[in-house]
Parts: sequence; structure tokens; C-alpha cells
Amino acid sequence: MDADLISLELKISKLISFCASLRNENSDLREDLITSRQNVKALQDKMLDASNQLEKALQSIPNNDALETVLLKSANSL
Repeated sequence: MDADLISLELKISKLISFCASLRNENSDLREDLITSRQNVKALQDKMLDASNQLEKALQSIPNNDALETVLLKSANSL
């Protein structure tokens, strides 16, 4: 009987230790997730900014029909 109680006590102790370990790991994972989401948001903002800058740069290029014709001929010859 005493051996059974000691065995049960050890198992419960291991279970409590394991639960504490999982709680700590879960906390670390939550922090990593928050950081990852912040990084994703920052990258999305950078991509949007780059896209806007590219669009602005493309709009500043003068519309030149002769240049377009040359570029189309070059593309067709490839």
C-alpha cells in the first residue's frame, strides 16, 4: 500500500512538473507569435510603401509612343 502511494505521489509530481514546463513553453510560444505578427505587419507596411513608390516612379515616366514602339519591337524579336 505504501509503495502504491509513493508511486502515485511520484507520478503526480512528474505530472505537475510536466504541466509547469508546458505552461512555460506555451508562454514563450505566445511571445514568439506576437513578435512574428509584428514582423509580418512591418513587412506588409514596407511592401505597401515600396509598391506605392514604384507606382509613383512609373507614373513619372513620360509617355513616349516612339519609346513604346521600340520596346515592343525589341520584345517581339526575342
